[in-house]
Amino acid sequence: MASSVSVVSSAATPDRTGESGQKPGRAPIRGGRGFHPVPGTPRWAVICAWVTVASVLPSCAWRTAVGLGVPLGWSEAHLRLEHIPGDGTSYVVRLSGATIVAAALTLGLVYRWGEQVPARVPLLGGRRLPLWPVAAVAVAGVIVVSGIVGLSIAHWSSVSGFSDRPTSGWALLMAACYAPALLWPSLLLAVTLAYIRLALRHRTYRGHVHSHLAKPNVVPDADPLSVLRRITRLCLQAPPTGNADR
Repeated sequence: MASSVSVVSSAATPDRTGESGQKPGRAPIRGGRGFHPVPGTPRWAVICAWVTVASVLPSCAWRTAVGLGVPLGWSEAHLRLEHIPGDGTSYVVRLSGATIVAAALTLGLVYRWGEQVPARVPLLGGRRLPLWPVAAVAVAGVIVVSGIVGLSIAHWSSVSGFSDRPTSGWALLMAACYAPALLWPSLLLAVTLAYIRLALRHRTYRGHVHSHLAKPNVVPDADPLSVLRRITRLCLQAPPTGNADR
């Protein structure tokens, strides 16, 4: 009977490995596995995260090219207004780099490298990032990016540099480069909701298992049939593996 008790305890533990060989939940990063999606992350969320990064690349490329002196239709007067060449060049290059980095942070919501503080950070290195602060930062990002996109649309004629010829070929090229960035807020929101949903699902599962362990008579001197029923019930309550929702 002691062996039956051991079987029930091992079946109830939340650390057991799924079919894919990975532990369920948002497990700590281990060497070489930081760029694998978190098990259970829907495929559509991973795709949305990558599309988020791709959506800002055309506008960053256009902005950087103008800053470096590539003639893309801006008049000499507008270039002087933007201080290009000069301080404006440094500004647009840094802005493009910051935009790409900000969009790339979306990948941290679906990949393992975004689950914990880098080990090289003093005091906090290696600690798991808590759910709600991460989600709050992501939601704040949605609000900020939505505001930037909204203001850009409302004042496009003045910020584009083509107010005097809005239908020219150069103006249409710029609009085409900036249009994909309109998807950024909605894509980030979708990935954030997927992150929260997955984290809450695994938190609920762990709490459910812990409550089973805390109940009296969870490991009783039971007959083999009741032990088998308990094992079956716990297996059916296990969280989905990495291929779920895909």
